[in-house]
Amino acid sequence: AGPMFFSDPRSDSVSLLVAAPVASLIGALVAGEHFDEALKLCKLCPGAHTAGVTGIHELFADWLLGVGDLEGAVAHFIQAETSPAQVVAHFPSLIPPKLPMPDSAKKDSSARRAVKSTPQRAAAAL
Repeated sequence: AGPMFFSDPRSDSVSLLVAAPVASLIGALVAGEHFDEALKLCKLCPGAHTAGVTGIHELFADWLLGVGDLEGAVAHFIQAETSPAQVVAHFPSLIPPKLPMPDSAKKDSSARRAVKSTPQRAAAAL
């Protein structure tokens, strides 16, 4: 389907509607921190972006931690099948000083913090 025109008689305007790739829509939703909508769109297009679903769940979990929703964050970490070490890395005060953290958990946690620092980086990470 090509471009479509939409007429709004209330404002005497005409708009051009152009279909965008689903990946772009999902990226834009994540960049705007509309994680629920991004996950719903992924669900509507099975197989198309299943690899990005895990990343969206993890970004959503990080965002939920930032706003103080621990229960919601844990639910999304579980759905993303995030390793316990990576989840615990979000809570450095819970880690005894002599307990070594796997390097992968440290790197992943710091990378996720960098990704969520800007919406554009979050969208690009998908």
